[in-house]
Amino acid sequence: MSRNRFRDLLSSVLMIRTQDRSCQKACSPIKDTGRNVTTDRFYTSVELAEDLHECKITLVGTMLNNRRHIPEELKAITGRKLNSSKFAFTDPANHLSR
Repeated sequence: MSRNRFRDLLSSVLMIRTQDRSCQKACSPIKDTGRNVTTDRFYTSVELAEDLHECKITLVGTMLNNRRHIPEELKAITGRKLNSSKFAFTDPANHLSR
């Protein structure tokens, strides 16, 4: 792996961790209240959803298909009907691909 590629990967991981921390900090006043948080694709991650779930907070958000932890079956769009949807149910997350 080239040095530049490694640096880019490291910076993206640090950015994701920073996003998760900032979102968790913003959600700290509603911890253990059973509320829902809605995020855009910049903040949404499976890791954040799992962390918030431990605090009894649910998360709804959009994700780009290049994010980790998205099932491969949801990423594939070839051979699917126009305007069709696929669902994946895992514990504790539910995924929808449109």
